[in-house]
Amino acid sequence: MRASPWRLPARLLAGAVSVFSLLVLGGCAFIFSEKRTVYQFDPGYGVESPEFVRSLDGLGTEMVPGNRARLLENGEGIFPAMLDAIARAEKSVNLEIYIFDHGTIATRFAEALAERARAGVEVRLLVDGWGSNLGPLEAQMTAAGARVRVYKPLKLYSIDRVGNRTHRRILTIDGRIGYCGGVGIDDRWKGNARDPDEWRDTMVEIEGPVVAQLQHVFAQDWVHTTGEVLNGDRQFPAIADAGTVQAQAIAAARADSISMSKLVLYMAIQAARRRIWIENAYFVPDRQIREGLAAAWTCA
Repeated sequence: MRASPWRLPARLLAGAVSVFSLLVLGGCAFIFSEKRTVYQFDPGYGVESPEFVRSLDGLGTEMVPGNRARLLENGEGIFPAMLDAIARAEKSVNLEIYIFDHGTIATRFAEALAERARAGVEVRLLVDGWGSNLGPLEAQMTAAGARVRVYKPLKLYSIDRVGNRTHRRILTIDGRIGYCGGVGIDDRWKGNARDPDEWRDTMVEIEGPVVAQLQHVFAQDWVHTTGEVLNGDRQFPAIADAGTVQAQAIAAARADSISMSKLVLYMAIQAARRRIWIENAYFVPDRQIREGLAAAWTCA
């Protein structure tokens, strides 16, 4: 079995793409958790079996067919696609991002969001209180009618919860096209990873029914932050099939009783029969994941 690079938010195994929207733990040391992080899963079937798909479905969101998926690499491939999608938005734009730092790239996104808001499109931007620094761009967007909010602003009374951030990178357009991955809206992601100043990253562009699942993840964080319940066809339209890819969006959060991101990764490793492709910006496998990968290699 050969390990080869890919991107964690979109995992391709036997033709099935799973889109992972991850809320990564961060912040304080000495945080004690009752989260279950060790699992028992040793299937007698592989990822190509319908049993595997049904097992994933049983954990939460379902693997849905009818999607189109496209990998976007580095700033030169990611930013033009996202900006073009925003420019073509007719009803709604939702962007949740950990890093949105004022600069050349951030200015281009702020201008694109402001232009759509002035055109009557519902534009919502949710940025993290720790990772983002909008500077004067916030006033530019709000003046145009965009709704800009900060996820868990830093307050003295909540300093013990400073590590509870949103590391999600989600962009949805008209409830029909979605983006998920690891990029930040920042000049550090410009270019094509030609030198250490141009960060390497990957996003997945997804179109089809699974976008409703990405919308669900955004909507939960938005209602938590603002109290506004997103609804109606502008946010949740009926979505026609756009391709042949099976996909599911899986959200993981610090307060969950289990580590959903690790669990799904472990299940895929245990059910792999031919190859395992993994790429992840923050890959620190624990003992169980290491043992699973070693066992898969031994059985190859």
